[in-house]
Amino acid sequence: MAIGYPKGFTDSRNKLPMVLRGTVATWPRLGFKGLPTFLLDANIQGGMSGSPVVSKPTSDWVIRPDTASENDASQDVFLLGIVAAGYNDPGYNDLGLNEVWHANLLNTQF
Repeated sequence: MAIGYPKGFTDSRNKLPMVLRGTVATWPRLGFKGLPTFLLDANIQGGMSGSPVVSKPTSDWVIRPDTASENDASQDVFLLGIVAAGYNDPGYNDLGLNEVWHANLLNTQF
């Protein structure tokens, strides 16, 4: 799921972000084309750059924090990454894919 404001769209009364569901298109742990990114197949529009991409911890490919165990039920969702931009490969028509930077690139020490 990506959480943000596609093209600035929001609930005009509550100002809450949209939650967009998608499917991971490339294996997140391996990276894509040698970069610490993966591709997401979701209806993400302009204005979503910087939006968090999260997932339920039921998948075996979720990158867990070093402090979490495999059976740690205290976490409802895991941060997979941050939306970078739509992905377009030269020579191919728009595939509707989006590039997501890995969460482990973030400096989480505040």
